[in-house]
Amino acid sequence: MKIIKLILISGISLFIVSCGGDSDSSAGNNWPASETSKMLSECMSSEDSTKEMCDCAVDATVSEFTYEEYMMLQNTTTDTAISEEMQERGLALMMAIMECAQ
Repeated sequence: MKIIKLILISGISLFIVSCGGDSDSSAGNNWPASETSKMLSECMSSEDSTKEMCDCAVDATVSEFTYEEYMMLQNTTTDTAISEEMQERGLALMMAIMECAQ
């Protein structure tokens, strides 16, 4: 179970940070504009990224998690209990972000 948590947390964290972006939907999900702008900048700094891909990834992120949930996941450790529902949502997000990259 700890391995699943670690993979989930690491995967979401790295992918969101590297592929996040700015989105109009962020306002409805308590996402600060400064955070989505920061993620867009970080995503666009990668040579392989496009604005379309980054926008898609952040749309998926802010649609799946509130900013508070995202921050909670960022601050978890391998000893933190993550509900099965959150794990399923994290996996769904990772799949959606992978589709953005295609």
